[in-house]
Amino acid sequence: MKQYDFVIDSEKSGDEAITVANTPKRRLDLIPRIICFLVALLVWLWMVNVNDTDVTETMILKINFEGLDKLEDSGMMVYGIDKSEIAVTIQGSNRDLKKYSESDYTVTVDVSKIGSAGQYNLPMTVKTPSETSLTVVNSEMLNVNLYADLKMTKTVPFDVLVGNAVVDHTYNVDKSTNEIEITGPQAVIEKIESAKFRMDGSVATIHDNVEFSGFSLLFWDKNSEEVVYDANSIKYSTDDIEVRVEIIAQKSLSVALNVLGEGKDLISHAIPDTVKIYGAPSVLKLIDSYPVTLDSAQVGKVDVILTKETFANILSEEQLEKIYLDNEGGKIVIDFQEAGN
Repeated sequence: MKQYDFVIDSEKSGDEAITVANTPKRRLDLIPRIICFLVALLVWLWMVNVNDTDVTETMILKINFEGLDKLEDSGMMVYGIDKSEIAVTIQGSNRDLKKYSESDYTVTVDVSKIGSAGQYNLPMTVKTPSETSLTVVNSEMLNVNLYADLKMTKTVPFDVLVGNAVVDHTYNVDKSTNEIEITGPQAVIEKIESAKFRMDGSVATIHDNVEFSGFSLLFWDKNSEEVVYDANSIKYSTDDIEVRVEIIAQKSLSVALNVLGEGKDLISHAIPDTVKIYGAPSVLKLIDSYPVTLDSAQVGKVDVILTKETFANILSEEQLEKIYLDNEGGKIVIDFQEAGN
């Protein structure tokens, strides 16, 4: 065995020395290697066993309807379908279930054999990937309820209904058509006497004019009651229909009198003391009062002619075109009295 002497780097170390033995490395024992190999083998066997074990998984699948073209060729259609997707429980090996996603399964309902109007309860067919261990375990629950009827087309009057109307607002409606064509099951279409677009009147708080197209419709029967129907059963198009609504607000303005010269200390009273103005909501928001300015005043009554040009100093010409007075060209009377009378 080799020996090495090291002198300690210290003033007080003296002649002391350290002896270090240099021994060869021991050979790695084979027992730990064998243990690691056995553990890895057990893990592999466990994974194989797990992948071969039957397990179940539930997934939500979209329902596809076959035979709709054949049904349509016979002048019929289906509606009132109670579901568009279904929960399907699949059983099979863990390996197979992990291999496929929901897009690898298909659910179909065949409506081609429907021959008359009525209610139907039809079975679904679930197709799983071929040559696998996968099977459907809840097939007794896979049914869909629907109605079948003759397809009917009808033209009905079309109008606009303003909902949530704002107090003191008027809505002038201009629409490009007064009627619309609708298609659907005969039992439903026969009940419908009119179609309406419901506009939310609260838009008046931020707009002067609004335009609509491509909107949804509501339907009414001959008793002016709304017809309740399956949203997908009635077909129509409003893409080419234009609805334009002009929103007119109204506002009562107090008379604000300003006398520049002699008589400004007199007590005054305006008859009437408010002026009603109409027009675009955005413009009316800019006006707080109806101003009356006089160079001078004396005891007695003074007639002031009403005109929207009074607002020319705060509104542009374009804005003036969007308002009008309730009694433009009429007058208000300013009654001046001395203090104490």
